[in-house]
Amino acid sequence: MNNQIFYGNLLKLTAQKPNDADADVMEKWYEDAEFLRNVDTDIAIPKSANELNSEEVNTSSSNTEFRVRTLGNNNLVGFVAIHSIEWNNRSALLSIGIGEAENRNKGYGKDALRIILQYAFNELNLN
Repeated sequence: MNNQIFYGNLLKLTAQKPNDADADVMEKWYEDAEFLRNVDTDIAIPKSANELNSEEVNTSSSNTEFRVRTLGNNNLVGFVAIHSIEWNNRSALLSIGIGEAENRNKGYGKDALRIILQYAFNELNLN
């Protein structure tokens, strides 16, 4: 097993930090119709940097979210989350979003998915 559990071939998963500059980057994502339509099953509603900053870093035992950054230059390219964890059933839901259109179709989603699934199965012991 890889001891670099938050690193892939192209990306790394990092913590979500309260009131950080990432919200300014993510605000642009939430103005992109394609991102909004693909990131959630809810209705597409833009979010401001203030709204993104005001959302608490979720530390509950049923949710975990990571920022997705490139290995080479540490650029924020997306997020990935495991949420609605049902510990007794060892199941959860997964969300993933690659923000900027120019970062899509480069293998980032595939790499982030591989990392988060390894984390879910090997660290969280989910099925």
